Amino acid sequence: MRKVLIVSPHFAPVNAPDMHRVRLALPYLRELGWEPVVLCLDPATVEGAVFDPLLETTYPHDLRIVRVKGISPRATRWAGFGNLWLRVGRAFARAGERLLAAEKFDLVFISTTQFSAFGLGPRWKRRFGVPYVLDYQDPWINPYYRDTKTRPPGGRLKFALSQWTARRIEPQALREAGRVVLRLTRLQLHAGGKLSLVRSCARDGAAVWRSGGRFCCRTLPSPGGAAH
Repeated sequence: MRKVLIVSPHFAPVNAPDMHRVRLALPYLRELGWEPVVLCLDPATVEGAVFDPLLETTYPHDLRIVRVKGISPRATRWAGFGNLWLRVGRAFARAGERLLAAEKFDLVFISTTQFSAFGLGPRWKRRFGVPYVLDYQDPWINPYYRDTKTRPPGGRLKFALSQWTARRIEPQALREAGRVVLRLTRLQLHAGGKLSLVRSCARDGAAVWRSGGRFCCRTLPSPGGAAH
């Protein structure tokens, strides 16, 4: 059986929107030939988290979960600093590297809206030779607030800093990814310094991959239907 390291910083019992794809897929992976290991954050590290213990009954009881502790928000919030990835990213990366160094994994699957975690893909691929898949749930480089002239959450300065970081990290993360999964009507992907616009041709999503330097798109099958 092949082994997949699933990177999902938010995970049950934390009830966050970006963990449900992983949670709902977990019951089916073994029958498809994949043994999953979930790398996530300790719930106490997630500031303002909503907890739902019932979520822990929806995936296999013997699922291996590695939970990572970072800097507590209480240790930084007094100074007006609470960014999740800046508090936990280093510890999270190290935990993943310990796993990859000690065990044989066939794939890393990164599914989150903590987009800085996507940068772990090329880093781990170079160091450990393991391929990775990026699961986009929202655009990383996001023109919405610029186009609508609305104030982004956290303010314009913080958002501008996050977008500057995205423009630096996303091209490499995409160039080296084995696959990219998306569930959006439009998703802007910055690859090789050029903007590639990938349109999903089905409401149920699409799988995207590189072929000859180009991004190709294939719709995922919907219930009772075939892919196009």
